[in-house]
Amino acid sequence: MKSVFVVLFLFVAQNLFAQFYKGGQSIGASTEYIGVNYDNDVLFGLSDRNYTFGFDLFLASPKLQKVPLLFSRRPASEHVFRRSTFGFSYNGFTPEDISSAEIQYGDRPYAASLLFHMNDETAFRQIGIRKESEWTVGLIGPLAGGHPIQSGLHKMIDATQPNGWQYQIGNAPVVNYRLKVGKQLLRTEKLEWEVAGQGMIGTLYGNLLGETSLKIGRFNSVYDYSSTASKGESYLTLTGRGVGSFYDATLQGSVLNRENPYVLRSSEMQKVIGNFSARYTKTFGPWAFGLSYNFLSPELKGGKVHQWTGVHVGLAL
Repeated sequence: MKSVFVVLFLFVAQNLFAQFYKGGQSIGASTEYIGVNYDNDVLFGLSDRNYTFGFDLFLASPKLQKVPLLFSRRPASEHVFRRSTFGFSYNGFTPEDISSAEIQYGDRPYAASLLFHMNDETAFRQIGIRKESEWTVGLIGPLAGGHPIQSGLHKMIDATQPNGWQYQIGNAPVVNYRLKVGKQLLRTEKLEWEVAGQGMIGTLYGNLLGETSLKIGRFNSVYDYSSTASKGESYLTLTGRGVGSFYDATLQGSVLNRENPYVLRSSEMQKVIGNFSARYTKTFGPWAFGLSYNFLSPELKGGKVHQWTGVHVGLAL
């Protein structure tokens, strides 16, 4: 891939019907909005490997709070913030040498997932506690369309064609549940510090996560937000995470389908992974724009670190 601007144009042109959630992407403390995200590793080495690209479409609306799968029944009030989000995401993963038509032993397998997310977030302002619960359903495997999507994009921008998708992780349904609990430790006019713990279990991922995040600038917070933003927000969010991973279907294949051309053994995977992200967000009236940078420590023993960037656009409804 040669230009992030070309890739972004292709994404907008072809995928407005589609788009991280991914775990409930949010726009400040808004409770009703639509947003899109696009991630790509194009800026780092001009190559495709690991988490190589992803795009998402997500919608937040108070009407979603009536969905039975959303566990919280606590209504929004002066002391309780509530946000419910529905999202669609596509994610693609490749080994380092996509030009090779052979299995790349010791590297990650090709994998693609097509997922739908239902996320519910509740913040209890008086005690400074925030809870997120999320159900994810979808599929992993050739039916997710990883090969034609990546091949089509690369053909349009005259980039290296991927030749190893025939060895991708096999088809399997996805059902995953995620629970996250955060605690606000510090809040000043232009600073917020939060720590959080998260657990995820299902047929796609199984892991435990510890997180600390610092928000700096002019912003509204779910912990003390009481009205629609009346001034533009401009802030930087810095987040560090430690992940204890015990299952990853994009590396090991799904527990529901053991017929895979190539997968990694548990002994080949790192059990503890580090992640750092920095995201700048700026709002203009009802619009929100964001740019993010992500760093991931090696997922495989003897593997390489991975970096990617993201573009985020949202519109408050």
